Formats: sequence, C-alpha cells, structure tokens
Amino acid sequence: MRFKYVLNEVLVGLWRNVTMTIAMIITMSVSLTMLGASVLMYMQVDQMKTYYYGEIQVSIFLREDVSEAQRTAINQAIDTDSLVASKTYETRAEAFEKFKVLWRDSPDFVKSVGPDSLPESFRVKLKDPEQYFEREWIRNLFLHAVDSLRERCDETNNRVRFQLFERYDLEESTEKVSYATLATEFGLTTSTVTNQLAAARRDFRKVLLEKLRQTTATDAEFQKLARELLGVDVK
Repeated sequence: MRFKYVLNEVLVGLWRNVTMTIAMIITMSVSLTMLGASVLMYMQVDQMKTYYYGEIQVSIFLREDVSEAQRTAINQAIDTDSLVASKTYETRAEAFEKFKVLWRDSPDFVKSVGPDSLPESFRVKLKDPEQYFEREWIRNLFLHAVDSLRERCDETNNRVRFQLFERYDLEESTEKVSYATLATEFGLTTSTVTNQLAAARRDFRKVLLEKLRQTTATDAEFQKLARELLGVDVK
C-alpha cells in the first residue's frame, strides 16, 4: 500500500508539472546523446590512430650515383636501428611496375616515364612511429641549433670557435681527436682550445634552449623537455 501511495503521488506531481517534466526528459536525452557520441568518437579516433600508425612506412630513396658500399652501409644502419620492425628493398624495375599499376588510368603519363626514372629505395615499417617522430623532432631541433650557432659565430668573428666545436663534438669518428691535436691543427695553445670549446658548448646550450622554448606551449613543457634533453633544470 505504501509503495502504491508513493507511486501515485509521484505521478500526480509529474502531471501537475508536465512542462517541467518534458523539459527534464529532453535535457536528459540530449545530455546522454552527447555523452554517447563523445565516447563513440573517442573510441573511433583511437582505432583510427592505431590503424594509421600501423600503416606508416618510411621510404629511403637512393641517389643514382649510390655505390654498393653506401647501399650496404644504409642497409646495415636500418637493420641495427631499434625502431625498425621490417624493411624491404625496392629496385628501379619494381618501382616502375608499381608506378604503372598506380597510374594505370593515365597511360599517356605512364608512357612519359621511363624505367630508369624512378629511384631504388628501402621501405621501412616502424615498431613505434611516435618514438620515431620524437627522435626526428629532437634531431631537427639540434640541427637548427647547430646552424644558428654557426651563424652567430660568423657574425661575431668567432668562426674558429665553431670549427673547433664542429671538429671535436659534432664529427663522428672511431677515435676522438685530442685537444692537443686540435691545437696543432689550428695553431692554438691547448688552453685556448679548452676555453674556446667551453664557450662554444655554453653558446650551443643557450641557442638550443632558445629553440626549445619557441617550440613549446607552456613553461612546464619547456622545463620537462630541457631536463630530458640536457639533464638540467632551467630557471
């Protein structure tokens, strides 16, 4: 009896405020619809991200004058890269056959391209595209910083400083050149080489932080990336 009485009072209350009841039902329906649409959209975007990341492929095109030694070195570099999941080598003939299939609806265009017009290449699939993009972003950031440092050294008549920095810190070699060797090469004292390299590294750090700040949206992001890249806290 008590439940029946409560239910009857609820129905009477809803009937007396029918306009408010309808408004509440519409509001709840719209809210739930928007919530459901947002969840579905989030799930769809996540699925699309997973699919397209799985389809990402890096193409490394080789020049016409590439030597066998260079081709072998590139192949070994790809094989030893931890970000590479798989690779395939595509010859000029294979590239031309793919080209003909891709442009089969434009025969005149296909006839204008010869078998030797397309380069040979390596097609590389990545394990983690995000990690690859992050590495490339960092590499480009450092390259831009190096270019800016070169320009600044030229403008301030400190070209030797950059040359020492380039020779000692940027060049890749199996044996590290010594300060004494650099002093002999550039006709400087060892202490001058030491001071010039210290100044170049300090300038490079400053330029790199300037470039990093330009590419970050917040100070917190800047601090985080500076700590990851340079291992220091920047004030």
